[in-house]
Amino acid sequence: MRLKMVSIFLLLMFAVLAFGSLITITYNFEISKLQKISNSFYEKDTLFFRATNSPLQHSKLYEKLPMDTVFYATLPSYSNVRGVIYKGEFDFPNMKSGRFFNENEFKYDSKLAVVGANIPVDERDGKYYMEFYNKTYEVIGILGHSIPTRMDNMLMLTLNNDLLKLDSKYAISGSNLQVNYDFLGNEGLFGDVLVFGKQHFSILHVIDSSNSQAITSVLFMFVVMFNTSLIIYFWLDNKNNEIVINKANGCSDEYIYKFLYKEYMCIISSGLIIGTLIAMIFIMKRYTFIFTPIIINSITIFIISSIYFVVIVKIRLAKINNRKLGVID
Repeated sequence: MRLKMVSIFLLLMFAVLAFGSLITITYNFEISKLQKISNSFYEKDTLFFRATNSPLQHSKLYEKLPMDTVFYATLPSYSNVRGVIYKGEFDFPNMKSGRFFNENEFKYDSKLAVVGANIPVDERDGKYYMEFYNKTYEVIGILGHSIPTRMDNMLMLTLNNDLLKLDSKYAISGSNLQVNYDFLGNEGLFGDVLVFGKQHFSILHVIDSSNSQAITSVLFMFVVMFNTSLIIYFWLDNKNNEIVINKANGCSDEYIYKFLYKEYMCIISSGLIIGTLIAMIFIMKRYTFIFTPIIINSITIFIISSIYFVVIVKIRLAKINNRKLGVID
């Protein structure tokens, strides 16, 4: 009876662990997405600047741009318009239809556009076009999300020589802040550079400026994981007599590992399924449902709990074997 109660508690703890960790991972996915939306898709470490060399040269800009970096040009009178050029890995904005720019399209002076759903476009011969500063751009994609955001009013253009001739402010965003600073130090390309503060403040800075949600989630998960590890220990403690009997009957350590792990995996799997299903119902009502967090969460829990299980069982078997040999602990 006691073993059954401990098994039930262990199953419930794994369900809570699966639910809590999946919600936490999904929340962080959504926060990352929301932060970019509320910042007009600027990363938090984006550098905003002006350059004395004007106009910049498109060919040299693409050639010197660091890998995994995106470069923007914005016009003071058009805050929703942005010239874009990137190299390497780039986290594309969400598309309702069509596609985002291909890196190869920055190697020449192309005139392509991706627009928000609220931007008017013209259809000609099965293709879509729009005018900007008396230049025609082919529209290849529609930006946006399932909910209204400022992306619906956004216009992104391939950064070309015509845009670089306009009085623009620039922004650079990449995986390495120091590399971005070094890039701005290229006097031959930019001349003197004036770096200034962010122009778009994330709504998250107002909602969660102290990262209290993240801290609370981490503390909650720590408590759940600690309690789960204790119940795993007690569950194996209740299995101790069964282990001793199997050893007395000549069963090998490998056999004991297998029969314990089989039952242990049944409990983990049941708990994960219950917790994941409840979390999915919760997530689908509040967030965009994606499978990636479920996969990450399940694999992580299986790996960590399996390692902990093997360590505890190994310690217990070592003690039992030592007693059989007459070794005093």
